[in-house]
Parts: sequence; structure tokens; C-alpha cells
Amino acid sequence: MVTIGNPIFGNIMTVGALAATGDLPMSLNVFEQIILKKISTDKVAINLNAYKIGKDLIRDEKQKGIKSRGF
Repeated sequence: MVTIGNPIFGNIMTVGALAATGDLPMSLNVFEQIILKKISTDKVAINLNAYKIGKDLIRDEKQKGIKSRGF
């Protein structure tokens, strides 16, 4: 289980997860540029972390799927 505090960060994790699937074409760099314009600077790092967590969760699951299929 992943815990990062405020439940709103679950939404940001979802953005990262969707980016990892390719269904939402948004790199970390683009996401960072957007949030730098929209939120206070003291919240940027935690939002970037939430994005990375979401992306990593999908990446890790993809790796497990590849391993379980014998690739």
C-alpha cells in the first residue's frame, strides 16, 4: 500500500499511472511545467512525487506481467 498523505494526491497518482499506460500522453516534464503554473511552490515536490508513484506502480505491474509470461 502506498501512503502519501492528503487523499487529493490519489488523483495525481492516477495521472502518473495513466501517463505510464500511454493513455494520457503527458511526460513528467510537461506535468511539472503545468503544476508550476497552477499550484504553490511548496506543493510542487509532493505532487511530482505522487505522479512518479503512480507511474512507477504501473511500470512495476508491467514488469511483473512480463516476468509471469516468461519473457
